[in-house]
Amino acid sequence: MAYGLKYQNEFNSRSDSTGLQHTYYLQFWFKDYTGPAASIFGGETSVIQRCTVDDPTAPIKGQSLDITLINDGNSLPITAFQSEDDDGVQVRFLEGTNLKFIGYLVQDDFYETQVDYTHTITLSANDGLGLLKGVILSDAAVRRAFNMSFRTNGVDTVVYMWAEDTAFYPQAGNIIEILGNTYTIATAVNETTVIGIATYNWTITLTTSTGGIAQTVDIIYLTGEINLLLRNSLLSIVAVCLGQTDLSLITNIFLNHCEYRQDPLVSTFEQTLLDCQMFISGETYENCYSVLEKIMTGYKCSISQSNGQWNIVHWPEFRRWAGNAVPGFVYDETWSAIGTTLFNNTFNIGPGNPTTWLAGLQEGALRGWKFSRKVFDFKQPKYLLKNQDLMQVGELYRTYTSGTDTISEYRALFWDKIGAAPNVERFIRVVYDNILQRESDRYLVLRGDTFDSARCLPSEFIDCQANDRIRFSCTFRTNVSGIPGAVTFALQLADGITTRYLYNGNAPIRWSSSFGFSYTYPAGENSNIWHDIDTELSPPIPYNGLLTVYLPQFTDPPQNSGRECHFKNMQFEYVPYVNDQTKIIGQIHKQIQQVNKKNNNDVDILIDDTLRNSIQGTLFLTTKTPATAYGLQDRTAFWRYPNAPSGDRRLGELNTYEEMQYKRVTRSKMEGSFAGNYQAGIPVSLLTMAIMSQYPNKNYTFGLLTIDYKRNQFSGTLFELYDVTDAELVADYTLTYKYATQ
Repeated sequence: MAYGLKYQNEFNSRSDSTGLQHTYYLQFWFKDYTGPAASIFGGETSVIQRCTVDDPTAPIKGQSLDITLINDGNSLPITAFQSEDDDGVQVRFLEGTNLKFIGYLVQDDFYETQVDYTHTITLSANDGLGLLKGVILSDAAVRRAFNMSFRTNGVDTVVYMWAEDTAFYPQAGNIIEILGNTYTIATAVNETTVIGIATYNWTITLTTSTGGIAQTVDIIYLTGEINLLLRNSLLSIVAVCLGQTDLSLITNIFLNHCEYRQDPLVSTFEQTLLDCQMFISGETYENCYSVLEKIMTGYKCSISQSNGQWNIVHWPEFRRWAGNAVPGFVYDETWSAIGTTLFNNTFNIGPGNPTTWLAGLQEGALRGWKFSRKVFDFKQPKYLLKNQDLMQVGELYRTYTSGTDTISEYRALFWDKIGAAPNVERFIRVVYDNILQRESDRYLVLRGDTFDSARCLPSEFIDCQANDRIRFSCTFRTNVSGIPGAVTFALQLADGITTRYLYNGNAPIRWSSSFGFSYTYPAGENSNIWHDIDTELSPPIPYNGLLTVYLPQFTDPPQNSGRECHFKNMQFEYVPYVNDQTKIIGQIHKQIQQVNKKNNNDVDILIDDTLRNSIQGTLFLTTKTPATAYGLQDRTAFWRYPNAPSGDRRLGELNTYEEMQYKRVTRSKMEGSFAGNYQAGIPVSLLTMAIMSQYPNKNYTFGLLTIDYKRNQFSGTLFELYDVTDAELVADYTLTYKYATQ
């Protein structure tokens, strides 16, 4: 979408201790505005920036701008800033040409006294992070409208958006708008795909809608698409969530510990995968704010916007880098890696420095802990068997009516890979009752010719590990009358060398080279009514491999394309065998120091290293073992800092260690107001690390922060993060397991 500058307020700050002033610009950009920009006047405190989260390491630290403007009668009424869209008015705040803040006017936070003489109006803008609470991850994952760069002959000329969003990928017939002119896409060819966030390069031939001369342009199309039923990189998940702010910003990631097999010169977020099913709550995905919060918490990181950029900061590691010279990974607005940076935001505060405290500075203390304990529960992802509930549908094949019902038939996502029966037609049928105005049925349909009646419809692969157990059940029927003897399903385990099947013939159920798990119809029962099959819990899986669930074609004769098999109510249970037990339901990390303290920290965690691919919240590498089509995704195991390669720890262990290193002793907390918003040209922000003159060895960062730009002052709470004289923590670490009580 295009924004145009409508109002601008320019003001200068008070001089600092050196006599230097700073010139600021408060700008209001309106969606689709194309008129001239007008100068407006600010109040005594034109702009105050606030963070109201009093925790320096909070996972998300959103910020707002309190804005005061002058209305000299009725020339600038509060209604001038109203919009029906949450993103209708974009606020940009700059120091000279340097962006300091970008966000949106909060449309329900306007105030004005109704008088006809000069008075103030107050507005509020936020950085967009809070608005992520209103965006469900599944909606964000299929987002279809990002900015695109339009280039002619290799030269960037304009940024535009799709004017008609009729398809996910650009294709012939789509309408776009460039510099106010409307064009129709004649052809669109995808050239490359960049791993990480989905970024596609397209060569597109355009024609004008009025029949003008065709031209070929290069377009970078940025999507927010991720498949939530697959494992995605942490970077791509974060990118999709932050994309919902509609702010295209540079992102810095100050997190340097990595899994011991990962490249330390590439961000951990780019190299670590996570199954997004951990973000399912009930029947729906959680909102993007919650998703970001859980990822940041899992890595003890904090995300905020500072100086017009997103910053993801792992504060616990700062003590490991001399002078807070923490390396960071930099990603551009398209989430492409563009290099590295070095943290250089240390402020010296006190008499004789450009920044000093004002009267009333208060110091408090924060008690240390005796122990930190983190509990990770073993939960199965809802969809180890991909699309078992048939709610993921592809393109619509056809729709028709039957009596009072409307029938729609869709591509069966995750059930349409090439199998042993390429001529079998498979789709999801959805039945809608037009009288009751609701869906009345949904099932998977299999019909057409087949070469292997028991292996017609394959699922996606499921990672299986030796000694674990599985259980599969479903409901099935035919669309024609029949009284068959038995139906054979196939649950196939393969590692590229050996193939075994879950077999129940002539003996108790077992893994065998013999084929199939059979269901025998009760005597006289018709195949056109729903029947239930349940394998019950299997014997131990004999080796690591990939499991395929095959649904059968069992009408007679199968060559008759009008004959159908239907499947629904599919359930797949996976029981891990951990530490020679099937009753283990979680793991517990605990760091405890032998001191006379009563304070402690006891929390649940949702992301960790585990012993099984089937556990929800497990972290993965991008590699497989073996590196073949039958390899299992490699799990993360031990993490290290590049400047401390001997300190390998599990992620849960590392987090408890870092927490206890921080809380091993009583820490200092400062609260007060300060003069001098800049040091060596660097502005104060949530990215600031402060050193107080009375405690030269202690390093502080902000919880609360309020910045008054016109007065050149700030206030807040400063928490001691570490003392350079701190010794390494001496604590006892234990990893224990949780057991089921029944």
